[in-house]
Amino acid sequence: MNQDFHFHKFGIFLLFFSMILLPGSILGQTPWSLEDCINYALDNNLQLKRQELVAESSRANLFQSKMQLLPNVGGFAQHNFSSGKTVNLEDYTYVQQKFQDGNLGAQASVDLFNGLQQTNIIKRNKYNFLATIAEVDKAKNEMIIDISLAYMTILFNEELYEIAEAQLEAIQNQVERTSKFVEVGSRPQGDLLDIKSQAAAERLNLTTVGNQLKTSYLDLTQLLDLDSVGDFRIQKPSRTEIELESMVIPLSEVYGYAVSNFPEIKGAEYSLLREKKNLAVARGQRSPRIYVRGLIYSRYSQLGRDPLDPDNPYPYSDQLRDNQYQQLSFNLNIPIFQQWVIQNSISNAKISLMDAELNLDQQKQILYKSIQQTHLDAVAALERYRTSLEVVASRQMAFDYSEEKLNAGLENSTDYNIAKNNLIKAQAELLQAKYEYIFTSKILDFYRGIPISME
Repeated sequence: MNQDFHFHKFGIFLLFFSMILLPGSILGQTPWSLEDCINYALDNNLQLKRQELVAESSRANLFQSKMQLLPNVGGFAQHNFSSGKTVNLEDYTYVQQKFQDGNLGAQASVDLFNGLQQTNIIKRNKYNFLATIAEVDKAKNEMIIDISLAYMTILFNEELYEIAEAQLEAIQNQVERTSKFVEVGSRPQGDLLDIKSQAAAERLNLTTVGNQLKTSYLDLTQLLDLDSVGDFRIQKPSRTEIELESMVIPLSEVYGYAVSNFPEIKGAEYSLLREKKNLAVARGQRSPRIYVRGLIYSRYSQLGRDPLDPDNPYPYSDQLRDNQYQQLSFNLNIPIFQQWVIQNSISNAKISLMDAELNLDQQKQILYKSIQQTHLDAVAALERYRTSLEVVASRQMAFDYSEEKLNAGLENSTDYNIAKNNLIKAQAELLQAKYEYIFTSKILDFYRGIPISME
């Protein structure tokens, strides 16, 4: 008995331990809200991480271009082992013996003027960096919209699944009632077979809608880059009903904000500014270059002799001190003819500038068309939703009346099935209109700078 007691305690411990290690499978995973999905994707999506690396590379290029304004400093050193006939740099006579010598020094140069090329390169790289940041923001916006659509598709399919379940339950109840009527002889056997075939059709429809729901969950988990669907579930909003007096935001108001703030336009504007600076860089190549160069140099040789005491050894350290040489030079380079390279560079920069101007206009056009289509879809969905409410109400009344007649044995299953199918179709159309309006209205708000939320 004592052994059984200890075994029971050990089993409880294992159960408790497994619940700690496997909270997802034992306790069930906490449902994800739309905000949870969006935040997770923004933090973990691999494509976004890659685009952020591109932006970091552009940031590094900007930093490097700023460093190019600083002097270029370098050191050098050389040590030689010579033999045979060669020149002795101490007295510039030919000698024929083995000896060692060398030199070392440092030099620096800095541009004083080069047609403002480096200044324009810095500005060009700055706008290029800002353009890559805008590309990251654009990718994030697209990710947010895709996840929102997938999330609302799940909500739509879940409600559709609930309707299919309710219809299957209703038809199964009719099968039971019809069976009793057939048993007492008040209804023919054919009515029972007909209503059973309708029940089979409803079970098939439930399976089809269930598969659609699973597929929509798969679509969302793939957008989130989760390994598998598992027990992943979304959090249902507390309220998804639409106010009948709802109004769609005017198109001009939505576009007015989006064209000034959306990353597609910002990125195109930064690209245009980048190409303007790139043209300035190309034109700067025509300018003379003025730069200053400084040099400090010294040498030593095994053949060296101290001028004050030629008979004594002449240490390398003393030679380096005595042989020091400094130079400061101002230099001027004037491009006269560069085989048309500069002119061709300017021509290509002008073409790139014109393309950037066209790209900006095109991005504005694409944005306007997208908002225009979304606005039209929102208006149409709201109108369909209001109409569908009336259709569902009328077809619900027709179905209830048909069901009452069927229960009383005053109507055949065919007419009942027609009323049922009409109601299901109306409910599906209502759901579709509802979620299409919710999605498009959320997207219009998003274009106005309002984060997408289902709460």
